[in-house]
Amino acid sequence: MSYQAIYRKYRPITFEDVYGQSHITRVLKNQVKAGNAAHAYLFSGTRGTGKTSTAKILSRAVNCLHPVDGNPCNQCEICRGLLEESIYDVVEMDAASNNSVEDIRELKEKVKYLPTKAAKKVYIIDEVHMLSKGAFNALLKTLEEPPSHLVFILATTEPQKLPATIVSRCQRYEFHRLSVEDMAANMSEILTKMNRQASPAALRLIARNSEGAMRDALSILDQCTAANDGVIEVEDVVSVLGSVQEEVLFDLIQSLWERDARRVLSVIDTMIMRGKDLRQFTRELVHVFRNLMIVKVSTDLEDLLQCTDEQIEGYRAQAERFPQEEILRYLSGLSGLESQLAYATSPRVLLEAGLIRLMNQPNEKTWEGLLERVRRLEDMGVAIAKPLSSAPAPAVETGRVREQDQNYEKVEAKPEARAVSFTDVHQQWEDILLGVKFRSGSLYAMMDRGEPVDFSDGRLTIAYDDKNEFFRKEVAKPTNLAIIRQAIEESLGAPIHIDVKRLSEIRPHAVSKGVDAGIEKAKQFFGEDLIKIK
Repeated sequence: MSYQAIYRKYRPITFEDVYGQSHITRVLKNQVKAGNAAHAYLFSGTRGTGKTSTAKILSRAVNCLHPVDGNPCNQCEICRGLLEESIYDVVEMDAASNNSVEDIRELKEKVKYLPTKAAKKVYIIDEVHMLSKGAFNALLKTLEEPPSHLVFILATTEPQKLPATIVSRCQRYEFHRLSVEDMAANMSEILTKMNRQASPAALRLIARNSEGAMRDALSILDQCTAANDGVIEVEDVVSVLGSVQEEVLFDLIQSLWERDARRVLSVIDTMIMRGKDLRQFTRELVHVFRNLMIVKVSTDLEDLLQCTDEQIEGYRAQAERFPQEEILRYLSGLSGLESQLAYATSPRVLLEAGLIRLMNQPNEKTWEGLLERVRRLEDMGVAIAKPLSSAPAPAVETGRVREQDQNYEKVEAKPEARAVSFTDVHQQWEDILLGVKFRSGSLYAMMDRGEPVDFSDGRLTIAYDDKNEFFRKEVAKPTNLAIIRQAIEESLGAPIHIDVKRLSEIRPHAVSKGVDAGIEKAKQFFGEDLIKIK
C-alpha cells in the first residue's frame, strides 16, 4: 500500500477526535441526535483547524444507520462505504477549480436525483469563497430551498468574501485556532498509535511554529518522524524547521542589551552559515520580544506564553534587564524589518543594519529610558554629577575613566538641541523618509505623496493635494504621526510637532512667504513692465 501522510491517515473520524472545536461539535452532535440537521452549513476559519474533517464526520453522522451519541458508528454499511469512498452520495467539490457558472448549473441538475444508498446526499464545497459572482447567484436559490434529501456544507478560510445572501442561508460555525496544549496532546496520541515517541518540548515547539493549524503541525511531525528513527527531540524539530534554538536568541538579546555589535553580527553570521532563513530568524526574534513584553507587563499571563516553566524563568531573567519602552521599540522595529526582508535584495545587510540601528537608539524620552541610560553610564564607570564636600575628591579609576575634580565628578554632558530651520527640514527630508521607511514601508509610501510646506515655532506642516486625501488621513493618525515624529527627531536632533493638512488650505500662506517674495525681487531686477504673472 502506498504511503499516506500522517494528517490523512489519522484524520478524525468522530466528533470527539476533533480537537479544540467543542463549541461546534457539541451542537452538531445534538442536531444529529435530535434528527434536525440543517440543510446548509458554513464552516469558516483558518487553515488546518478541522473544517473539512468535521464536514466529513457530519456527512456520515446524518447517514449512519446506528449513530452513537450523535457520532457516526463507522461500522455500518453506509459509514464504511463512505470511509472507503465506495458510496458516492457524499460529494466533495473544490470551488477553486470548479468556480464557473456552468459548474454550479451542472451541480443544480445533479442534486435533483435521490441518493443511491444513503438517506442524505451531502455536498461539501471547499474554499467556497473562490466561486465567481455568477456562480454564487446560480447557487443561491438551490441553497435557500434544497430538496429534502440534500445537505450543503460550505467551507472557507475567507468568509468575508462570501455574499451576505449566501451566509444568511446557512448555519455558520467559526473554527478557532488550536491551542498549543491541544495540538501537543493530539500529536502525542498519534505518535502512540505509531509506536513512536517525542519529548514534550519538541511537540510544543512544533505546535508553536504551526500557528494554530493542526494540519501544519502534523506535516512537520511527519518530517520529524522521517528524519529520526528514535525519540524526536527539540534538535530534530529545529533541524526540520530551520528555526533557531532559544539559547541562540537569548544570546542575541544579551548582545543587544550590552550594545555589543560584534556579537550581534557574529550571531547573524552563524545563522547564515547554518543555512537558516533570516526572515524566520527575525520572526522568532519578534516572538521572543513578545514574550518579554508579556512577562514585563504581568506575572499572571503565563498561559499566553505557551512555554515551559523553565523557559518562563528565562524570559523573566531577560525581561528584568530591559525597560518596557525599549521592549516595545524592539517589537515595533523588528516587525517592520520582518516584512521588509521578504522583498530585500540583500536580506543579510538589511537585518544587520536594522539590529545595529535599533541597538543604538535608546529611548530617552521616558523615565525608564533615562534610568536605563544612567545605569549604562554607571556600568561604564562614568559617575553621575553631584555636589561633593569641600574635601578633595578621591581619584576615580576604572577601565574607561580616570578623573579627579574638587567639586564634581565627571559627567557626560549631552549637547542641547540645536535650532532647526525650514532649510534644515528640506535638506534632511530624504533622510527622514528613509527613517520612516525603516519603521514602516507602507507609511513611507504615503509620506512620499506629501511635502513639507512650513516650519515655525517647532511645528512642521506636511501638505497633501486634494486627490491624495486618503493618504493625508492615514498619515494623520496618531500611531503614524508617532513614527514620523521619531524619524524626524532622529534626523534633526530636535523635538518636532507635526500638522498634516490639505495643500488647498495652506497654499495662500505658502505663496505669500515664498512666491510673492520672489516676484518682488524679479520686479526690482528686470523692471515691472517686463514681468508677466500667470
